[in-house]
Amino acid sequence: MINQQQKQEIIDSLKALNNENDTIRNEAIKRIGEIGYSHPQIIERLQELNINDPSPDVRLTAQHVLRILQINPNESIQIKSSQSQMYESISKTENDILEKIQKQNEILELL
Repeated sequence: MINQQQKQEIIDSLKALNNENDTIRNEAIKRIGEIGYSHPQIIERLQELNINDPSPDVRLTAQHVLRILQINPNESIQIKSSQSQMYESISKTENDILEKIQKQNEILELL
């Protein structure tokens, strides 16, 4: 399970993926890979960067992290049904991340 600090780091890293500076985008992707939290919207965002980012370094890093996240998904997602309290906590974290991503996308659309 990810802790509150890691959750905030994921949110900050997802925001940094929109930065014009390719070094900042690259470091944000690396941090997401280090945390190792695999979520469908995170995977989708990394796939977009892998295909569309103007920087070859960013595309390569995104490709590498995608392999890591898809081969070694976060263990906290693979929870036994008997651990319902832990599952609820993960669901809340995922929902919080989804809300932040949606808010970020809304802001980007206004720009």
